[in-house]
Amino acid sequence: MRMVLTMITVGVLALGTVAVTAELELVRDEGYHHHALASWDSNWAVARGRDVEIWSTEDLSGPRRTLKGHRSEITALEVSPNGRWLAVGESGGGRISIWDLSSGQRLSWSPPGSDGPMEYLVGHQFTVWALAFCPEGELLASGAYDNEIRLWDVATGMEVGVLRGHRSWIRSVDFSPQGNVLASSSCDGTIRLWDVDTLREMHSPIEAGVNAYSVEFSPDGMLLATVTNPGETLVYETDGWSERWTYALPRRSATYVVSFSPDGSTVVTGEHGGRVQLRGTRTGNVLEEMEGHSGDVWGAAFLADGEYLVTTDTNGEMRLWRLER
Repeated sequence: MRMVLTMITVGVLALGTVAVTAELELVRDEGYHHHALASWDSNWAVARGRDVEIWSTEDLSGPRRTLKGHRSEITALEVSPNGRWLAVGESGGGRISIWDLSSGQRLSWSPPGSDGPMEYLVGHQFTVWALAFCPEGELLASGAYDNEIRLWDVATGMEVGVLRGHRSWIRSVDFSPQGNVLASSSCDGTIRLWDVDTLREMHSPIEAGVNAYSVEFSPDGMLLATVTNPGETLVYETDGWSERWTYALPRRSATYVVSFSPDGSTVVTGEHGGRVQLRGTRTGNVLEEMEGHSGDVWGAAFLADGEYLVTTDTNGEMRLWRLER
Protein backbone atom coordinates (compact mmCIF):
# COMPACT_ATOMS: atom_id res chain seq x y z
CA MET A 1 0.00 0.00 0.00
CA ARG A 2 1.30 3.43 -0.98
CA MET A 3 -0.06 6.74 0.26
CA VAL A 4 1.13 10.24 -0.64
CA LEU A 5 -0.34 13.27 1.14
CA THR A 6 2.19 15.88 0.13
CA MET A 7 1.23 18.25 -2.68
CA ILE A 8 3.16 17.89 -5.92
CA THR A 9 2.91 20.41 -8.74
CA VAL A 10 2.41 18.48 -11.96
CA GLY A 11 2.69 21.38 -14.34
CA VAL A 12 1.08 24.26 -16.18
CA LEU A 13 0.25 24.37 -19.87
CA ALA A 14 -1.18 27.63 -21.17
CA LEU A 15 -2.87 28.19 -24.51
CA GLY A 16 -3.74 31.83 -25.15
CA THR A 17 -5.17 33.21 -21.94
CA VAL A 18 -6.18 29.86 -20.43
CA ALA A 19 -4.02 28.04 -17.89
CA VAL A 20 -4.67 25.17 -15.53
CA THR A 21 -2.40 23.98 -12.74
CA ALA A 22 -2.85 20.46 -11.38
CA GLU A 23 -1.47 19.53 -7.98
CA LEU A 24 -1.55 15.95 -6.77
CA GLU A 25 -2.93 15.70 -3.23
CA LEU A 26 -3.48 11.98 -2.74
CA VAL A 27 -2.22 8.71 -4.18
CA ARG A 28 -3.54 5.38 -2.89
CA ASP A 29 -2.64 2.03 -4.40
CA GLU A 30 -4.83 -0.58 -2.74
CA GLY A 31 -6.51 -2.51 -5.55
CA TYR A 32 -9.26 -0.04 -6.43
CA HIS A 33 -11.50 -0.89 -9.36
CA HIS A 34 -10.47 1.03 -12.44
CA HIS A 35 -14.02 1.91 -13.54
CA ALA A 36 -16.28 1.99 -10.45
CA LEU A 37 -16.05 5.64 -9.38
CA ALA A 38 -18.68 8.29 -8.57
CA SER A 39 -18.65 11.75 -6.95
CA TRP A 40 -20.96 14.27 -5.27
CA ASP A 41 -20.40 17.45 -3.26
CA SER A 42 -16.90 17.11 -1.73
CA ASN A 43 -17.15 13.31 -1.64
CA TRP A 44 -16.48 10.37 -3.90
CA ALA A 45 -17.10 6.63 -3.84
CA VAL A 46 -14.66 4.07 -5.18
CA ALA A 47 -14.86 0.28 -5.29
CA ARG A 48 -12.30 -2.05 -3.79
CA GLY A 49 -13.18 -5.69 -4.34
CA ARG A 50 -16.62 -6.24 -2.81
CA ASP A 51 -16.53 -3.04 -0.75
CA VAL A 52 -17.30 0.61 -1.50
CA GLU A 53 -15.17 3.26 0.18
CA ILE A 54 -16.59 6.74 0.74
CA TRP A 55 -13.97 9.50 0.72
CA SER A 56 -14.06 13.26 1.34
CA THR A 57 -11.64 16.11 0.74
CA GLU A 58 -12.31 17.14 4.34
CA ASP A 59 -10.11 14.29 5.59
CA LEU A 60 -7.68 12.46 3.31
CA SER A 61 -6.28 10.16 5.99
CA GLY A 62 -8.73 7.40 5.05
CA PRO A 63 -12.27 6.65 3.90
CA ARG A 64 -15.13 8.15 5.93
CA ARG A 65 -17.23 5.02 5.55
CA THR A 66 -17.04 1.59 3.94
CA LEU A 67 -20.14 -0.14 2.56
CA LYS A 68 -19.85 -3.92 2.84
CA GLY A 69 -21.95 -6.99 2.13
CA HIS A 70 -21.86 -7.22 -1.65
CA ARG A 71 -21.76 -10.72 -3.11
CA SER A 72 -19.22 -10.20 -5.88
CA GLU A 73 -16.74 -7.67 -7.24
CA ILE A 74 -18.18 -4.20 -7.76
CA THR A 75 -17.90 -2.95 -11.33
CA ALA A 76 -20.06 0.21 -11.47
CA LEU A 77 -21.06 3.08 -9.15
CA GLU A 78 -23.37 6.06 -9.60
CA VAL A 79 -24.70 8.72 -7.22
CA SER A 80 -28.09 10.38 -7.65
CA PRO A 81 -27.90 14.11 -8.50
CA ASN A 82 -29.22 15.08 -5.06
CA GLY A 83 -26.53 12.99 -3.34
CA ARG A 84 -29.11 10.80 -1.62
CA TRP A 85 -28.63 7.40 -3.28
CA LEU A 86 -25.61 5.36 -4.36
CA ALA A 87 -26.24 2.65 -6.95
CA VAL A 88 -23.82 -0.29 -7.00
CA GLY A 89 -23.45 -2.75 -9.89
CA GLU A 90 -21.73 -6.11 -9.45
CA SER A 91 -19.86 -8.53 -11.68
CA GLY A 92 -21.78 -11.62 -10.62
CA GLY A 93 -25.36 -12.29 -11.66
CA GLY A 94 -26.14 -8.78 -12.85
CA ARG A 95 -27.01 -7.60 -9.35
CA ILE A 96 -27.65 -3.94 -8.51
CA SER A 97 -28.15 -2.49 -5.04
CA ILE A 98 -28.98 1.05 -3.91
CA TRP A 99 -27.70 2.56 -0.67
CA ASP A 100 -29.02 5.50 1.35
CA LEU A 101 -25.92 7.64 1.79
CA SER A 102 -27.21 9.50 4.85
CA SER A 103 -27.89 6.34 6.87
CA GLY A 104 -25.40 3.98 5.22
CA GLN A 105 -28.18 1.40 4.82
CA ARG A 106 -29.03 -0.64 1.75
CA LEU A 107 -32.56 -0.16 0.35
CA SER A 108 -34.93 -3.11 0.15
CA TRP A 109 -38.16 -3.64 -1.76
CA SER A 110 -41.10 -6.07 -1.66
CA PRO A 111 -42.27 -6.48 -5.28
CA PRO A 112 -45.62 -8.19 -5.90
CA GLY A 113 -45.26 -11.97 -5.73
CA SER A 114 -41.97 -11.91 -3.86
CA ASP A 115 -41.41 -14.09 -0.78
CA GLY A 116 -40.01 -11.18 1.21
CA PRO A 117 -37.89 -8.03 1.04
CA MET A 118 -35.30 -7.95 -1.77
CA GLU A 119 -32.03 -6.01 -1.57
CA TYR A 120 -31.12 -6.28 -5.25
CA LEU A 121 -32.59 -5.13 -8.54
CA VAL A 122 -32.59 -8.35 -10.54
CA GLY A 123 -32.91 -8.48 -14.32
CA HIS A 124 -29.48 -8.45 -15.96
CA GLN A 125 -27.84 -11.82 -16.46
CA PHE A 126 -24.23 -10.65 -16.59
CA THR A 127 -21.85 -8.04 -15.19
CA VAL A 128 -23.31 -4.55 -14.73
CA TRP A 129 -20.99 -1.97 -16.24
CA ALA A 130 -23.09 1.21 -16.57
CA LEU A 131 -25.40 3.10 -14.21
CA ALA A 132 -27.13 6.51 -14.36
CA PHE A 133 -29.81 8.28 -12.33
CA CYS A 134 -32.27 10.64 -13.98
CA PRO A 135 -32.05 14.28 -12.80
CA GLU A 136 -34.77 13.87 -10.14
CA GLY A 137 -33.27 10.59 -8.93
CA GLU A 138 -36.46 8.52 -9.12
CA LEU A 139 -35.32 6.49 -12.14
CA LEU A 140 -32.14 4.42 -12.55
CA ALA A 141 -30.76 3.17 -15.87
CA SER A 142 -28.38 0.21 -15.99
CA GLY A 143 -26.39 -1.42 -18.77
CA ALA A 144 -24.61 -4.77 -18.79
CA TYR A 145 -22.77 -7.45 -20.74
CA ASP A 146 -26.14 -8.79 -21.92
CA ASN A 147 -26.34 -5.86 -24.43
CA GLU A 148 -29.46 -4.51 -22.69
CA ILE A 149 -30.36 -1.33 -20.83
CA ARG A 150 -32.91 -1.57 -18.03
CA LEU A 151 -34.85 1.18 -16.30
CA TRP A 152 -35.80 0.89 -12.63
CA ASP A 153 -38.20 2.73 -10.34
CA VAL A 154 -36.09 3.51 -7.27
CA ALA A 155 -39.08 3.78 -4.90
CA THR A 156 -40.53 0.35 -5.72
CA GLY A 157 -37.55 -1.55 -7.12
CA MET A 158 -39.67 -2.45 -10.15
CA GLU A 159 -38.29 -2.70 -13.66
CA VAL A 160 -40.16 -0.20 -15.84
CA GLY A 161 -38.52 -0.73 -19.22
CA VAL A 162 -35.90 -2.57 -21.27
CA LEU A 163 -34.04 -0.93 -24.16
CA ARG A 164 -32.71 -3.26 -26.85
CA GLY A 165 -30.80 -2.41 -29.99
CA HIS A 166 -27.09 -2.49 -29.19
CA ARG A 167 -25.27 -5.45 -30.70
CA SER A 168 -22.64 -5.72 -27.96
CA TRP A 169 -22.31 -4.98 -24.26
CA ILE A 170 -23.17 -1.59 -22.81
CA ARG A 171 -20.23 0.55 -21.75
CA SER A 172 -21.91 3.71 -20.45
CA VAL A 173 -25.29 5.42 -20.01
CA ASP A 174 -26.20 9.02 -19.15
CA PHE A 175 -29.42 11.01 -18.86
CA SER A 176 -29.68 14.49 -20.36
CA PRO A 177 -30.03 17.27 -17.74
CA GLN A 178 -33.67 17.62 -18.77
CA GLY A 179 -34.21 13.89 -18.17
CA ASN A 180 -36.00 13.23 -21.46
CA VAL A 181 -33.09 11.59 -23.32
CA LEU A 182 -30.87 8.67 -22.35
CA ALA A 183 -27.58 8.23 -24.21
CA SER A 184 -25.81 4.87 -24.30
CA SER A 185 -22.46 3.69 -25.65
CA SER A 186 -21.46 0.15 -26.53
CA CYS A 187 -18.71 -2.12 -27.75
CA ASP A 188 -20.61 -2.21 -31.05
CA GLY A 189 -19.08 1.24 -31.66
CA THR A 190 -22.33 3.21 -31.58
CA ILE A 191 -23.98 5.88 -29.46
CA ARG A 192 -27.74 5.44 -29.21
CA LEU A 193 -30.24 8.05 -28.07
CA TRP A 194 -33.45 6.96 -26.37
CA ASP A 195 -36.67 8.82 -25.66
CA VAL A 196 -37.25 8.14 -21.97
CA ASP A 197 -41.05 8.53 -22.21
CA THR A 198 -41.59 6.21 -25.18
CA LEU A 199 -38.56 3.93 -24.68
CA ARG A 200 -37.82 4.24 -28.40
CA GLU A 201 -34.73 5.41 -30.24
CA MET A 202 -35.10 9.04 -31.24
CA HIS A 203 -32.18 9.23 -33.68
CA SER A 204 -30.24 6.88 -35.91
CA PRO A 205 -27.20 5.36 -34.15
CA ILE A 206 -24.10 7.57 -34.12
CA GLU A 207 -21.11 5.62 -35.42
CA ALA A 208 -18.31 6.50 -33.01
CA GLY A 209 -15.55 3.89 -33.47
CA VAL A 210 -14.59 0.28 -32.86
CA ASN A 211 -15.64 0.60 -29.21
CA ALA A 212 -17.55 3.56 -27.78
CA TYR A 213 -16.47 3.53 -24.15
CA SER A 214 -17.79 6.47 -22.16
CA VAL A 215 -20.62 8.92 -22.93
CA GLU A 216 -21.75 12.02 -21.03
CA PHE A 217 -23.94 15.10 -21.52
CA SER A 218 -22.60 18.54 -20.65
CA PRO A 219 -24.24 20.17 -17.61
CA ASP A 220 -26.34 22.44 -19.85
CA GLY A 221 -27.35 19.57 -22.13
CA MET A 222 -26.06 21.28 -25.26
CA LEU A 223 -23.17 18.85 -25.85
CA LEU A 224 -22.59 15.10 -25.75
CA ALA A 225 -19.07 13.68 -25.44
CA THR A 226 -17.77 10.19 -26.06
CA VAL A 227 -14.39 8.45 -26.32
CA THR A 228 -13.42 5.43 -28.41
CA ASN A 229 -11.06 2.52 -28.90
CA PRO A 230 -9.15 4.23 -31.74
CA GLY A 231 -8.27 6.94 -29.21
CA GLU A 232 -10.71 9.61 -30.32
CA THR A 233 -12.59 12.15 -28.23
CA LEU A 234 -15.78 13.22 -29.99
CA VAL A 235 -17.98 16.12 -28.87
CA TYR A 236 -21.40 16.54 -30.48
CA GLU A 237 -23.90 19.39 -30.38
CA THR A 238 -27.25 17.98 -29.24
CA ASP A 239 -29.12 20.39 -31.51
CA GLY A 240 -28.82 18.32 -34.69
CA TRP A 241 -26.15 15.94 -33.35
CA SER A 242 -23.35 17.38 -35.48
CA GLU A 243 -19.73 17.21 -34.35
CA ARG A 244 -18.42 20.21 -32.41
CA TRP A 245 -14.84 18.94 -32.44
CA THR A 246 -12.83 15.71 -32.58
CA TYR A 247 -9.42 14.85 -31.20
CA ALA A 248 -7.49 11.70 -32.09
CA LEU A 249 -4.42 10.43 -30.26
CA PRO A 250 -1.25 10.70 -32.37
CA ARG A 251 -0.84 6.93 -32.34
CA ARG A 252 -3.75 4.53 -32.60
CA SER A 253 -4.59 3.68 -29.00
CA ALA A 254 -7.62 3.96 -26.73
CA THR A 255 -9.31 6.59 -24.60
CA TYR A 256 -11.55 5.10 -21.94
CA VAL A 257 -13.39 7.80 -20.01
CA VAL A 258 -14.70 11.32 -20.59
CA SER A 259 -16.38 13.69 -18.16
CA PHE A 260 -17.40 17.36 -18.09
CA SER A 261 -16.45 19.73 -15.30
CA PRO A 262 -19.42 21.01 -13.25
CA ASP A 263 -19.37 24.37 -15.05
CA GLY A 264 -19.09 22.67 -18.45
CA SER A 265 -15.96 24.55 -19.47
CA THR A 266 -13.62 21.55 -19.41
CA VAL A 267 -13.64 17.90 -20.39
CA VAL A 268 -11.30 15.35 -18.85
CA THR A 269 -10.22 12.16 -20.63
CA GLY A 270 -8.39 9.10 -19.32
CA GLU A 271 -6.21 7.19 -21.75
CA HIS A 272 -4.19 4.08 -22.41
CA GLY A 273 -0.77 4.36 -20.79
CA GLY A 274 -1.93 6.41 -17.82
CA ARG A 275 -2.29 9.89 -19.25
CA VAL A 276 -5.05 12.26 -18.12
CA GLN A 277 -5.90 15.29 -20.26
CA LEU A 278 -8.00 18.39 -19.62
CA ARG A 279 -9.41 20.13 -22.70
CA GLY A 280 -11.42 23.26 -23.24
CA THR A 281 -14.98 22.35 -24.15
CA ARG A 282 -15.39 25.11 -26.72
CA THR A 283 -12.32 24.38 -28.85
CA GLY A 284 -10.90 21.04 -27.71
CA ASN A 285 -7.53 22.65 -26.99
CA VAL A 286 -5.38 20.98 -24.33
CA LEU A 287 -5.32 22.86 -21.03
CA GLU A 288 -3.30 20.36 -19.00
CA GLU A 289 -1.73 16.92 -19.28
CA MET A 290 -1.31 14.97 -16.05
CA GLU A 291 0.95 11.95 -15.95
CA GLY A 292 1.83 9.51 -13.22
CA HIS A 293 -0.71 6.71 -13.42
CA SER A 294 1.00 3.39 -14.07
CA GLY A 295 -2.06 1.78 -15.69
CA ASP A 296 -4.76 2.73 -18.17
CA VAL A 297 -7.09 5.38 -16.74
CA TRP A 298 -10.73 4.24 -16.82
CA GLY A 299 -12.19 6.41 -14.05
CA ALA A 300 -12.37 10.20 -13.88
CA ALA A 301 -14.80 12.27 -11.79
CA PHE A 302 -14.85 15.97 -10.91
CA LEU A 303 -16.08 16.94 -7.46
CA ALA A 304 -18.97 19.41 -7.33
CA ASP A 305 -16.85 22.54 -6.91
CA GLY A 306 -14.73 21.71 -9.96
CA GLU A 307 -11.55 22.22 -7.94
CA TYR A 308 -10.83 18.52 -7.48
CA LEU A 309 -10.61 15.58 -9.86
CA VAL A 310 -10.40 11.89 -8.91
CA THR A 311 -8.91 9.31 -11.30
CA THR A 312 -8.45 5.53 -11.15
CA ASP A 313 -6.46 3.09 -13.27
CA THR A 314 -6.14 -0.59 -14.17
CA ASN A 315 -3.32 -1.12 -11.67
CA GLY A 316 -5.66 -0.33 -8.77
CA GLU A 317 -4.40 3.20 -8.14
CA MET A 318 -6.57 6.16 -7.10
CA ARG A 319 -5.38 9.76 -7.42
CA LEU A 320 -6.86 13.06 -6.25
CA TRP A 321 -5.85 16.21 -8.12
CA ARG A 322 -6.48 19.83 -7.12
CA LEU A 323 -7.04 22.12 -10.10
CA GLU A 324 -6.39 25.84 -10.24
CA ARG A 325 -7.02 28.24 -13.12
